[in-house]
Amino acid sequence: MAHEYDFLMHAVLALGASHLSLCSTLSDSSNPALLSSGTGVMERQALGHRVRAIRALNDKLSYGRLSKVDGDAAFAAMMALTFQAGYMVDGMGDFVAMVRGCHVVADNAMPSFPDSAFRGFSGPGYVSGFRSLLQPDQHPGRLPRLEDVREAERREVLDGFVASLRDVGALCGSVCEVEYLAGMKRVVGLAIAGSEDAYLEFAAMYNRLGEMSSDDFVRFSAAGNHAARILLGHFFLLAQVVEMINHRRGRSREGRFRARVTLAC
Repeated sequence: MAHEYDFLMHAVLALGASHLSLCSTLSDSSNPALLSSGTGVMERQALGHRVRAIRALNDKLSYGRLSKVDGDAAFAAMMALTFQAGYMVDGMGDFVAMVRGCHVVADNAMPSFPDSAFRGFSGPGYVSGFRSLLQPDQHPGRLPRLEDVREAERREVLDGFVASLRDVGALCGSVCEVEYLAGMKRVVGLAIAGSEDAYLEFAAMYNRLGEMSSDDFVRFSAAGNHAARILLGHFFLLAQVVEMINHRRGRSREGRFRARVTLAC
């Protein structure tokens, strides 16, 4: 499909270039000069492809509602650009903007998101996906409690996260910030209780970025909004907190869990 859509092709190339740049930086530092030169080239290529993808996608979206195939291609491009932001230096602002963009495309450009190739990213799709990760031999509706494995260590981390959120609360000055903080507190509370709803509540946190009004989102995502930046930093760490109730799953299940919670649109 990518070769039929310029925006998707450039989005995939941008994602690949950013990933290679990050992996090169992490895997080999034996020749700093060569490493810096190589990663610099890839970073420039990644940015160039990203700009081309966004421009081409904006042109496509300017025509209004898309066909099913065009809509799937547009959403695929948004997903690639979103994940690319996760590999970029100082990419937090780009990441949240792209997450919101996924919602814009799904709600306003695609004819029917529940019928698209990406319907697994819908609310019902996430519910089904999360439940498939749960162990059927455990108590219905609940995950193994924390006391089963290193309870003291896990509770120390969870309680510390709660305390940190409490401190962040003093910095929140807008309704959006307070609501986002409240959502994270609910997730941690569910994680402490060992409830499977922690997965679902965490995934729903991404939706909040798409549900904000334009003005609220601009204020929330502004680089100078330090309170929101601290909130978002906690949000990205929240994935590790939620994973603490996933300790009885094998490596393959953990991998599928991470794929589920990394981006929920």
